[in-house]
Amino acid sequence: MIVKKILLLMAAAGAFLAAGVAIVVALALALYALIEPLIGPAGAAASVAGVAALLLILTGLSAAGVLRIGRREPSMAERVAEMIRDKPLSALAAAAAAGFFAMRNPQVLAELLKILLEPKKGKR
Repeated sequence: MIVKKILLLMAAAGAFLAAGVAIVVALALALYALIEPLIGPAGAAASVAGVAALLLILTGLSAAGVLRIGRREPSMAERVAEMIRDKPLSALAAAAAAGFFAMRNPQVLAELLKILLEPKKGKR
């Protein structure tokens, strides 16, 4: 049963990879056909190779973390979730302490929740 699922996942990954390769080849041929009348066959081939090299460099820099394309600052909820994953016992102790504090001072908890949950002004 597990072997069948693994084989299906591998087949799906292979199909996905083949589709990606077909798209890249089609885009390269389209770029070649667009540029070839302007600068000739050798120049068009060099242009396609240059674009491919540029895309490889940008992908490598992005994968290495040097180039931050499309990344945003994690929200408070994402940071809390990451902390809970990294240190579950500390998160449990903090939650118990917060619960005890909330039972003793419900007004303070209400004010904190109001501050945390109200929308920020100036940002849209």
